[in-house]
Amino acid sequence: MWGVWRGTGVVVLTVCAIAWSWQEIESRPVQEASPAELEVTNEPTATTTTTASPTPSTTSLESVLEPTCQLAQTFVDEAAKESDDHNTGPVAQLAATFWTALAQAGPEYVEAELNAVADYYANYLAIAEPFDFDPKTIIANGDKEKLEQLLTRPAPGLEESHNMIIFFCGFEVPGQPTMDATAFADLESLTLRPNPSR
Repeated sequence: MWGVWRGTGVVVLTVCAIAWSWQEIESRPVQEASPAELEVTNEPTATTTTTASPTPSTTSLESVLEPTCQLAQTFVDEAAKESDDHNTGPVAQLAATFWTALAQAGPEYVEAELNAVADYYANYLAIAEPFDFDPKTIIANGDKEKLEQLLTRPAPGLEESHNMIIFFCGFEVPGQPTMDATAFADLESLTLRPNPSR
């Protein structure tokens, strides 16, 4: 019985202590902060919320679209004066000039792709120009393995670069020099076949 009364007394005393403390807090006068204190307390907030204005990009996408489309249109117009066959030397030379210029003036987000296409045409010209762009002559006397790789496989970055021009300019530019892998193998076999008259 004494334990029950003792527990009840502890609860009552605790409730009374809480009520008294609350009354003391409520009875205290509210002190207003002086303007000087407000200025001091607000100063860190003002400092932390200040942000530096972003530096504008020196090259915007809009600024390169017009020269990109102008270069592409010039390429299309000049290539139209030549053969429709993309394997011809003049079209490949025009393409090499175009992609090299576009790699320097085109959008930055496709810079790697544009450089890859420019490198492709530089490699193609290095192999094909000395042999007047004739695949049979290159197979017989030049780097036929490299030529096969360049003619029968998509040029790195070309698809993305072509799509970019189609999207922004609304037209296509001539594609890479190509040859079907089977056709190349047949040409190689025919070119390197021993002459039966000898």
